Amino acid sequence: MSNNKRASRMKRMNDEQMRTIKTMLSLLDIDINSNYICDFLGLDRKHQSCSETVNNGLNEVQNIISTTEELLPLYNILKEKTEELEDERKRVREYIEKAEEYEREMEKINQEKAELIAKMQQPESQVDNTTMNETNIEDVVADKQTDLASVLNQKKSEISSLEAQIYKIKYQINALDEDIKILSPNFEQ
Repeated sequence: MSNNKRASRMKRMNDEQMRTIKTMLSLLDIDINSNYICDFLGLDRKHQSCSETVNNGLNEVQNIISTTEELLPLYNILKEKTEELEDERKRVREYIEKAEEYEREMEKINQEKAELIAKMQQPESQVDNTTMNETNIEDVVADKQTDLASVLNQKKSEISSLEAQIYKIKYQINALDEDIKILSPNFEQ
C-alpha cells in the first residue's frame, strides 16, 4: 500500500472518529473543531499516538455518556421518592402535632372534671348555686373524653399507616442507592 493511500485511509478513519467524538461531546454541550484534541494534547495530528489517544478519549466519553444515561432515570426516581418522603414527613409531623393537641385537651378536661367533682363534694353552704349534680358532670366529661379518645385513636392509626409508608419509601430509596452503586462504583453522591 502506498504512503498516499495509507495517509488517505488514516485521514478517513480519523475524520470518522472525530465526527463520533463531536457527536458524543455535543451531547455534553462541548464544542470542538476537528483538530482540537490533538492540538490540545500537543500531538502531531498525523501521528499514530494521536489516533490512539483520540480512541481512548472516545471510549471514556462513551462510558461517561452511557453511565449518565443509565443513572439519570434512577436519579430522577430517587429525587421523586425523596420529595414524596419529605411530603409524608410533613404530614406525619402535622398528625403528631394534632395528636399532642388532643392529648393536651384530654388533660384539660380531666383537670376540669377533678375540679368540678371537688366542688360538688364541698359542704352545701360553700357550693355555688348550680343545677348540675355529680352524675351530670360525670356524663358530660365522659362524653367529651370518649369523643376525644376516638379522634386520638383515629389519628394514631393514620400516623401508624404513614410510618409504614415512610418505611416502604426508605426501603425503595436504599434499593435505588444500591442499584446506583452497582452501575457506577465511582459515582459520587
